[in-house]
Amino acid sequence: METFELPTITSGESLATEICESLQQEFNIDIKGLLTTPGLSDKERIKLAASHLVENIFLKAHAEQREDYDLLSSNNLSDIVAQAIETEPNISYSQKDALALTRLQGDELKNYVYNLAKRFEMMSKSKSPGQLVAELAGSALMSVGVAMGKEVIKNLIAKQALKTAMLNGIKSIGMGTIMVTVALVLVGLLYYLLVDNPKKILGLVVNNTDENFVVHNYTRSDGDLCMVHGQMVNFMEDLSDGIEGPKVQLKERLNFGEGDEENMVFAGIYFADRNVGFRGSEGLALFSSKSNDNFKFAHMFAVPYTNDNRTNMRLLNARPGNLETLFRELYNPNKQRVDFVENGYRLVSTVNHARGGVVACIAFIGKV
Repeated sequence: METFELPTITSGESLATEICESLQQEFNIDIKGLLTTPGLSDKERIKLAASHLVENIFLKAHAEQREDYDLLSSNNLSDIVAQAIETEPNISYSQKDALALTRLQGDELKNYVYNLAKRFEMMSKSKSPGQLVAELAGSALMSVGVAMGKEVIKNLIAKQALKTAMLNGIKSIGMGTIMVTVALVLVGLLYYLLVDNPKKILGLVVNNTDENFVVHNYTRSDGDLCMVHGQMVNFMEDLSDGIEGPKVQLKERLNFGEGDEENMVFAGIYFADRNVGFRGSEGLALFSSKSNDNFKFAHMFAVPYTNDNRTNMRLLNARPGNLETLFRELYNPNKQRVDFVENGYRLVSTVNHARGGVVACIAFIGKV
């Protein structure tokens, strides 16, 4: 698809450095310095950089007295940032573009993931809802965050054209609120590109189903996110109803017309990195339907220290007793791409290459 025909990027670190320099010129902020602050954990660095970027975006908007930009009070802004920074927002695609993502492989897949950072940089500089819509459309995105997505679908149901629906969705939620979400996604992508570790993976998990999915207790060692080696630095999480409601890892698709190719499909982002030592980034996430705990799927990802990079998927109707055993079952076949249909669902997962320590992955589950 033409929206995925992006320039080739040879170095993620050089791209991130270029973006950080551009943000410094635009917002007078040293994002790279904040993201490499010594003595802080990965999550603390991301939170620090995101909160400062949001603050500087608002200060610039206030100084320029921009129209259509909801300028929140400093107290309200602090509250919104404090709440939002605990999430890793979903992004959304049309159903047509979500299916196009499943076809990406090799350098094309890596370039798409890398170029998301460049697109989000341009979004962060948007001076109006119209400019933000143009950047979203250029990224093949329908929304950033569940809240905007719900407003866009509401407008599509009201027979508005897609870009008009996106424009009015931004105005309904508020430009400033949307920019908080943009900043959170951008900083997470930049940190992945900047971190000087040879064994790391950025993944995108796409949910083209009518189910909200959660990864139970994913922050706990006994939860449904099993890191066999390495650590999960950033993991998808958004509010199921946009503004409030329980948190989910993957929002269900939103339909405004039966079989319409512009129905909205949500995706979540994760970033896993190796710890110190001769190990890579290897793990498994078990996603469970919020409405039916007997409907689950497992997504395995691995960037080993010496062996081939690999990925795999599996449908399940119950939680296995040992997630590390399941990880090994999915790891051992050494697949760089899987694409199969089971029980009415298509599952796809692809890593960009068997070798190399900076890896991109796109996984997909969809109702057939």
